[in-house]
Formats: sequence, C-alpha cells, structure tokens
Amino acid sequence: MISFALIFLFSLLLSPVYSFRIRQDDNAFENYRHHHHHHTTTTTGAGHSTTTSTQSHTSTTSASTAIPTFTDPDTPNNKDPQKSFTLDPKVVCKGFLNPGNISGPGVEPGTTQSLTSGNNFINFCAEFDLPLTNGLQSNGSSCNPTPMGVLPSTNDMPSVMFLAPTSGDVIKANQNFTVQLAVSNLNTGSFANADQCYYSGPQTLGTNGFITGHSHVVVQEIPDGNKQPLDPRQFVFFKGLNTAAVGDQLETTINLPPGNYRIGSITTTTNHVPVTVSVAQHGVMDDVVYVSGQEGMPLNASAK
Repeated sequence: MISFALIFLFSLLLSPVYSFRIRQDDNAFENYRHHHHHHTTTTTGAGHSTTTSTQSHTSTTSASTAIPTFTDPDTPNNKDPQKSFTLDPKVVCKGFLNPGNISGPGVEPGTTQSLTSGNNFINFCAEFDLPLTNGLQSNGSSCNPTPMGVLPSTNDMPSVMFLAPTSGDVIKANQNFTVQLAVSNLNTGSFANADQCYYSGPQTLGTNGFITGHSHVVVQEIPDGNKQPLDPRQFVFFKGLNTAAVGDQLETTINLPPGNYRIGSITTTTNHVPVTVSVAQHGVMDDVVYVSGQEGMPLNASAK
C-alpha cells in the first residue's frame, strides 16, 4: 500500500503542471469556415524603392538571411511569454466571445455578428486553405496571424497633410518638383525589410505614445473623363519616405509626364501595416491632392 502511494505521488510530480494551455470550447466558437470567401489580391512594388512599373511581383526571402530555427519552448523552465507557444491566460480577451447585438435599441439595422473566439484567434489561420503571409508580399491571398499590436490614445493619433503640391496645382511636366508632407504624432524613420518582414510585426508606440513607422507617397494617373475608382495595381510613382522627418516634414522629388494625377500618402507601421487607432470615429489620417502636369506654363498656373 505504501509503495503504491509513493508511485502515485511521484507520477503527480512529473505531470506538466507548469503548462497551461487555453483550449477551444466547442460551445463558445463560431464556425469560421462559412464566413470565408476565397479571393485573390494583388500587391505592387518592392515596398520602398521608386518605381514607374505597374507590374506586380512576389517577394522572396534572401538566401543569405539567417532565419532562426524554432523548437517548442513549452517547458517548465521557460518563463518568457514572448518565446512560449502557450497563450498566457492574462491576455485572453473574454470580450472576443461576444458576437455583438444585431438588433434592439441603438443597434443599426443590418449590423453583422462578429466572429468569436475564446483563445484570441491564435489558430485562426488554421481554418483556411491558404499560405501564411510569413513576412512576404504575395500576388495571391494569404492569412496573416500577426496581432494588431499597441493602439495609441485618441490624443496621439497620427495625421499627415501635403504642403506641396496642393490640389488644383499645375506642375511643369517632365521636370522635377518637390512633394512636401507635414507629419503629426508619428515616430518616423522606422521601416523593416519589406521583402522579408512584410506585416510580420505588430504596431508599436514610442515613449511619447506615438505610433512608430513611416509614410509613403504614391502617384496614380487619372484618365480623361474617368468616373470610376482607380485600379490600386496601377501607379506611376511609389516611394517610401523612410528617413526621419525634419521639422515634422517629409519630402521627395517627382518627375511626371503630362496628365492628370492623384498624389496620396500611405502612413504605416514599421512593418508596413496601415496605422490603426483606438476608436472607429476619427478624421482621415492620410491625405490626397489632385494635380495636372502640363508642358509649358499656362498663364494662370500655380506651378511648383
């Protein structure tokens, strides 16, 4: 009897009491599969080099890049939550189990129920027959498991505005002109390798509470008489403004042929994800101006 008790006690000591895994509750989850609609998306450009090409391509990881080898670190001796494969119970969002009201007082008609999860959607991408984004840009669909990250307060939301050119300006075609972008509440000059680390890191804030990242300038030509949304795959200029702002301003030089153009900004995190803020209702954080390029100078032109 005594030996049996000792064996039982010894088996308890060897059990993995340190590893607490959040397991899926079958009654708490929606079926994700019927929500999925397979579609193809397209990305363009290499991320941060000026280009006049409108052709899309798939980025690949350089063979010379040393990529760490992952092993399952869930052992009693591993106490670093950023290395563990186990979801820390302290970060489980119980609100994610709530699909939201779709009817009743104060609910807008047509409101859609949210997907739900009891484990922070950690295995969400396992529901789809798609490749993981895995830090790569792709012409096809993929699933990205990276968390959104840290959101700034409403007092610290970023905003940008074109100082030059301004909408309605006529620029000299085939001559260099300067684009100036004023930046507010953004820690600029931070950009990861766009070919290897695309969307692979969450949004972060600096000690000042501002999002850390960078902005871009993209130019699209507007066909005469166009009344349709422009094709996002087509652009005549794209450049990442990767340096730190000077006097809260970023700038670059552009040269355009004759035509009508839309010049826009795209403000992103270090890993090229469009910036995300903590409330749904907010002002536009990026900017757009409309200009035309003409050879020679019209008498009433406000040329830059």
